[in-house]
Amino acid sequence: MVSESVSTTGGVMAAFKLLITCREALDLLGDDFDRSLPRGKSLALRLHLYLCQNCREYRKTYRTSTELVHSLAEESGIEPGAPLSEEMIRRILAARTEPPRASTEGVSSS
Repeated sequence: MVSESVSTTGGVMAAFKLLITCREALDLLGDDFDRSLPRGKSLALRLHLYLCQNCREYRKTYRTSTELVHSLAEESGIEPGAPLSEEMIRRILAARTEPPRASTEGVSSS
């Protein structure tokens, strides 16, 4: 049985506003972790994550990466969000352009 509020045009439109794309969900993740999302957007994100396994997996990776960055920053005494040095930027860009290294683990030389 369809509830009366959803059976009206306004209710249907309100329900559709809760449906967001994967891109929109990913854009909301940072604010979600900071707990700064407005209630409606938070609800839309929760609904999307309930329905989308790929975004749930991405969220886990995002959370792990964020926690890693914060712990490394804390260990090194660097404030998260602090500007990167020119040397650090150069090294990051160099690492992005290097081809992946082939693993030689478990390969015999015979």
